[in-house]
Amino acid sequence: MSIAQARAQPTGTHLRLRGIVTVRSGLIEPGTAIVQDAAAAILIRLDDEAGTLQRGQLVELDGVRSTRSGMLTLRVQAHPLILGLQVEPDAPRVPSGSIAEAHEAKLVLVRGAITSTPLRSTANNVSFTIDDGSGPLRIVVLARSGISPAGLARDVWIEVRGAVGQETTGAQPDRGYRVWPRDSADLRVLADRPTVGTDTSGSAAGGTDLGYGGTVVGGSPGQTPDPRGDGTSPGALPGLGGRGSGARADGAGRNGSTADADAAPASLRAETVRRQTAALLLLGLGILVLIASAAWWSGAIHRLHARLFGTPAGDELAEEVWPQATPGAGSADAVGAVRAVPSAVVDRDGP
Repeated sequence: MSIAQARAQPTGTHLRLRGIVTVRSGLIEPGTAIVQDAAAAILIRLDDEAGTLQRGQLVELDGVRSTRSGMLTLRVQAHPLILGLQVEPDAPRVPSGSIAEAHEAKLVLVRGAITSTPLRSTANNVSFTIDDGSGPLRIVVLARSGISPAGLARDVWIEVRGAVGQETTGAQPDRGYRVWPRDSADLRVLADRPTVGTDTSGSAAGGTDLGYGGTVVGGSPGQTPDPRGDGTSPGALPGLGGRGSGARADGAGRNGSTADADAAPASLRAETVRRQTAALLLLGLGILVLIASAAWWSGAIHRLHARLFGTPAGDELAEEVWPQATPGAGSADAVGAVRAVPSAVVDRDGP
């Protein structure tokens, strides 16, 4: 019986099926493996007496159809029959937002930008989400896979090859999908977020090994992989090589050119300078208004004081005092008289 036929059987049905081991025993959890044929795959739950399975083995299994955490499974008690070794099936590329029940337990290839901070669980599994523009998908790097999470951070584009898992409840049978990469070769870093002014003379085939099976793609920042591989995916991010209408430009132009990427920051800088200049002009104008207001109010107070109390203020005071000190009619005699009186008194009262 094919695995696709086995998956369609009701729970509790005894089945015999054949397939290639794509996920070894114990990677996901002890006693668990995945077997796939040309059309479908299924999670295998091995009892202790059933032994273990290794990747690449072509096996025949007898078991009972069951379900666990939303995944269809085959519960195996007898030791599987090992028929030999065989190359595992190809992993088709699937948009991140398109993973569904038809992909459960099968190998797939997904690409996208990391959209959440990678978090480590108490079991040392590292999980995060990626999105190629078609929707988010959870990636779980299992502790037993030996994959280093170094270099995994938000906005980094990665490619993941692995088996589709699911953890959900019966109330939400189409939720909880994730991809389990199996070893370091299943996870590659493709490119960081493009930087303005990045050299575009490189080739997309080049790259730098990051030490865990991944490479940074050398070449134009406008050549970040398209999830469909044909350059027409609606999930392709503008400025990252796609032709789609995604919402993120990430510092580059809509056509991925560095000219558009340089123009945006230049316009932002010009706008900032204009705003700063306007702010300084307004500040200077405000200071001038304050000084003028203070001067006006000072003169107004003096004039008000003069009117209320009859005291000369400002220019009026100067006009009244000045004639007394200016030589004119009677002014010299008055001054002389004032000065002569003390002299006469001194002469009369002196010793």
